Amino acid sequence: MHQYASIAVVKSISEASTAIEVISVTPDNCDLAGAWILDNSENEKLVHLLIDRLIIKLELNDDTTKIIAKFNDYFVDFRDFISEAKVEAELAEKSYFEFMKRNEEEYRAFMAIKPAERKLLPPVKKKQLVAPAFYSWPTQFDVLNSKSFLKSINKGGLLSNDDSQMSDVLIAARATKYLIDKWREDEIERLNRLYVEGQDAKVSILPLCWTEKLD
Repeated sequence: MHQYASIAVVKSISEASTAIEVISVTPDNCDLAGAWILDNSENEKLVHLLIDRLIIKLELNDDTTKIIAKFNDYFVDFRDFISEAKVEAELAEKSYFEFMKRNEEEYRAFMAIKPAERKLLPPVKKKQLVAPAFYSWPTQFDVLNSKSFLKSINKGGLLSNDDSQMSDVLIAARATKYLIDKWREDEIERLNRLYVEGQDAKVSILPLCWTEKLD
């Protein structure tokens, strides 16, 4: 299981330059780790910044597209991210309710046994567990509309430097960080499924559809 991942948000901000924001992800944190504006003539620097990183593309001109074409296998899509997050939350909720139903049935069957006979059997306790609470994932998310998304969740205070060349990249990176944080919160909530799974669970830093690109 991956303990670290780095993501680059990339956008052409003119015919000759590209903006990049890097996001670092660990089991405990998701941090905005740095931002750059590079001239496309510095293509070696651009390539160096993208090595071993997942890539989120915003609008790219032809020059930038050609430069980063070698990293096609590292491009990631939020449609996959959101889809996996929703499925995992639904499966975790289903596991919880199935477990509670099974425990209720086993407890009732145990209590139906005569007390004298019950003493000879392994005890069955009625579980008192709190239902998991997962993030209400949006039906879809368009990283190109990150500003509208952040405003819709009352994160408008994060939207500074609107006139900056880096604005779109910074805002997209903040929206990405928000969703990754929500994934982590869901993963921590899923740790409560230890009693369901009967095995050790670990926090996945990102959905499998993204981390598998790093293998």
